[in-house]
Amino acid sequence: MAAGGTLLLDEVAEMSHGIQVKLLRVLETKQFERVGDSRTRDVDIRVLCASNRNLKELAATGGFRQDLYYRINVVTVGLPPLRERDEDIPLLVDHFVQGFRTETGKPVEAVSQEAMDLMIDYPWPGNVRELENAIGHAFVHCSGEVILPKHLPQDLFGGPAGPGSGPMSLGSLEDMERSAIAGMLKRCKGNRSLAAQRLGIGRSSLWRKIKKYGFDDTDTPS
Repeated sequence: MAAGGTLLLDEVAEMSHGIQVKLLRVLETKQFERVGDSRTRDVDIRVLCASNRNLKELAATGGFRQDLYYRINVVTVGLPPLRERDEDIPLLVDHFVQGFRTETGKPVEAVSQEAMDLMIDYPWPGNVRELENAIGHAFVHCSGEVILPKHLPQDLFGGPAGPGSGPMSLGSLEDMERSAIAGMLKRCKGNRSLAAQRLGIGRSSLWRKIKKYGFDDTDTPS
């Protein structure tokens, strides 16, 4: 089916040795036989291989065939993990927000700065897939126009995974909530009704939080 085009082999390191042998033969001879067919067919394809594992190290330890490794290792493109390119996170978040907004029809328009900072600081062991899932999770929990820290998965509040890591303290969460409310009130020029709508909370709930955090009424007109 890929003849004359490009074939992507994702997670090539997970192939069994038997399949690796067959793939090597196809790459060397540019020929193959269909399952149950005795006729040899020619094929002209460009092959791209992707893996989240170090194929060179696997080949050196016998986890991957060396002859196949050297056959596919013509041009190597190394993609650093997401934790090493945090400048890409805002662009990816915007892309996923647009995608989920189209898919779900929800009016989510943006991500608060506090939520974005949280995502930039998180190490993302699951890379881009985990980031996409986090935005999907936020869309499930967000009923307003702006994604807040409380809408994100709890894993993001623990920092780097490992012994001793735990959830963010209540004080830290309250600081983020206060900052989010203050920022939204500022963007809405003190309009509490609009701010409550965009935050996805009721106007009375916003009023209680304004009192709780001691905002000056002169800064938050009705």
